[in-house]
Amino acid sequence: MGMLARRAEFRDRSCEPSEPRVVTSSVPGPKVKEGLAKLEQVFDTRSANTLVDYEKSIGNYLVDADGNQFLDVFAQIASIPLGYNNPELNKASTSPAMIRAIASRPALGSFPSTDYAELLETGILKAAPKGLNQVFTATTGSDANETAYKAACIWKGTQERGGADFSAAELESVMVNQAPGAKKYSIMSFQKGFHGRLFGSLSTTRSKPIHKLDVPAFDWPVAPFPQLKYPLDQFAAENAAEEKRCLEETERLLEEAKQTVAAVVVEPVQSEGGDNHASPAFFQGLRELTKRKGVLLIVDEVQTGVGATGKFWAHEHWNLSSPPDMVTFSKKAQAAGFYFGDAGLRPDKPYRQFNTWMGDPVRALLFKAIYGEIQKNGLVEHTAKVGEYLFGELEKLASKYPQHVQNLRGKDRGTFIAWDAPRREEVLALAKAKGVNMGGSGDAAIRLRPMLVFQKNHGYIGGTVLSLLTKSHPEYAIRALVRDSAKGKIITGTFKDVEVVEGDLDSADILAREASNADVILHLASTGHLKSVETIHKALASSQKPSHWVQVSGASALAAAELADKNRAPGDGSDLVFNDLTGITDIRSIIQRHPSRAVDNYILKVAAEESKINTALVFPPIIYGQGLGPGNKRSVQVPALAKTTLERKRGIQVGKGLSRWGNVHVEDVSQLFVKLVEKAVEGKADAQVWNENGLYLTGLGEISFGEISKLVATAAAKKGLIPSDDVEVLNPEDANTLLPHGAVLFGTNARSEAIRGKELLGWAPAGESLLDEIPKAVEREA
Repeated sequence: MGMLARRAEFRDRSCEPSEPRVVTSSVPGPKVKEGLAKLEQVFDTRSANTLVDYEKSIGNYLVDADGNQFLDVFAQIASIPLGYNNPELNKASTSPAMIRAIASRPALGSFPSTDYAELLETGILKAAPKGLNQVFTATTGSDANETAYKAACIWKGTQERGGADFSAAELESVMVNQAPGAKKYSIMSFQKGFHGRLFGSLSTTRSKPIHKLDVPAFDWPVAPFPQLKYPLDQFAAENAAEEKRCLEETERLLEEAKQTVAAVVVEPVQSEGGDNHASPAFFQGLRELTKRKGVLLIVDEVQTGVGATGKFWAHEHWNLSSPPDMVTFSKKAQAAGFYFGDAGLRPDKPYRQFNTWMGDPVRALLFKAIYGEIQKNGLVEHTAKVGEYLFGELEKLASKYPQHVQNLRGKDRGTFIAWDAPRREEVLALAKAKGVNMGGSGDAAIRLRPMLVFQKNHGYIGGTVLSLLTKSHPEYAIRALVRDSAKGKIITGTFKDVEVVEGDLDSADILAREASNADVILHLASTGHLKSVETIHKALASSQKPSHWVQVSGASALAAAELADKNRAPGDGSDLVFNDLTGITDIRSIIQRHPSRAVDNYILKVAAEESKINTALVFPPIIYGQGLGPGNKRSVQVPALAKTTLERKRGIQVGKGLSRWGNVHVEDVSQLFVKLVEKAVEGKADAQVWNENGLYLTGLGEISFGEISKLVATAAAKKGLIPSDDVEVLNPEDANTLLPHGAVLFGTNARSEAIRGKELLGWAPAGESLLDEIPKAVEREA
């Protein structure tokens, strides 16, 4: 809660910004342009999108040289699995084993390390697809495919010789690239497929001419890939016929190939070629066909592998009766190579499939850490759920804007979602200007490739406040800022008399106009969006009429000193309790001593300097209960704790679990906002209510996070959702990985006595207690 937590952890690389933020007037900004121009002098930058500040990039957010914060749903072309600066990957990257592998990189082909078998068995092979228990490690996705092709050709030659040794003719002819030593084998691929840009893999790449021009290529066969029509349920018969046609044509090409086909390579989704899908039935037919024809099947999972489709390996969706012969991998694995099961795919002699490095133990160590985090946090299942939500939301957009969202595809394939946009480049540029980094593929496709840690974020308090205001005061003329017309319709569908204004917190002109015309401003959208706060202030200062401004903050402000203390252990307790009636100067002081509370300090400055602007800052603690608004009804801390407890099958707490926050029901804290609006409407100047004294704590009941963790675990155990009510102790790094801003929101102290609202506004909280809410929260998360 509150931007202090986000900003403090941002420096510690353990959480991410609360929202995208573009601070330059255009994208790319001046520093990116200057940096790219400098880099261009020594390096080709014509395909570069930006210059990234990897020190500041965090989680799902990419930060460029100008300080723009982009929500990254492209993830370096689907290559970042756990977000930028993931604490566990950072830890793995500084381990003694990693340092040794970097400083004394072993030539694995000739001098493998003593622990390489164990490293593979506990990492890369632990993630192996079913039925494939061996691996050949490589360096890139293209390299993985190329070595798989080579393995297929060697296998085919060995089969044809019946295991006999090479003939003299083969040994002599191969040195001049002629038969019989240089076989005329081929690798069949599919139209619009992409398998890399190295010499051999490029011969199977069919996505864009620019990849292939001027480069000699093998005359290898290409088969048609199904071109499905969407929505799938409306074109079932046509799509089945199309897939049947493609399989029949593939069989004909295998039979008539001028060069014997050693293997067929296929992507589960043709990512670079336009995100083209096919059904499990098509791939089942392809597997049956390759087995019948004695041809190997290579599944290229370079982009689809490692969880993005809602399965660890995308081909798991196909329910094959027998596994592929080889599966190639890279990208999110942060390592590369191909899995196989048949020992015959190992060459019959050494040095036939060989290079100096044969992969890299550095990447193997990283993949081991990645796999461990994915398994520990249930990220594959999480991605499936997030993908289901994203697809549902995109279906609504497609229904409303069919001219912009066409051929939506990727249902039940996790976050591997795409659609066609006739004005794609405009859409991508607009998204970038708004702080969202997306990518395209094929002729018109926009594709989503978020990381496995991608979350759903929505408003919570705002909807409840709006609900209470409209019920309590139908005479108020209320205007609500919404990001788009779709959300606006949701609000007006529930609150008939509320007018919606389409825009966001960066829409300075809109914010200024609305603030100038309003008598009371409720800023509940963000605790840390300084630009919007500055815009509102400027508009109100230039107005001739008195105004009232209520700004949401967060109880983490009370933990500012703890957050600044690098020696403090998260989870420790504290005797410090803030009182918003008799101890108001203490609250002001802790804010002013910590410039990181940028919005809070700005509001205090306005309160001290502007006579016509009456301000109030509200500091919600742990909020619980279901929201009343039409949008998000879920809070943060208790649901997140319940969700993680259920996923890990045991309770968790940060450190000693002695840290304490106050707590309040969402309807009660929303009632305080209503009371402030009512006071503002009275129009009476009251120095005790507003400005330097207008600081409102809302923590009512108080309980330690260790007690909350135990109550969550007990509720889950009673329902048979976890084996016992045992609670595991987490260190700060694990807490930040498992829980949103874990070390802050579950390991600091924000103890308070909420008196001012009761004494001066008649605020009378009446919601049920947190103790009553916890079992319900567990049940909802289950």
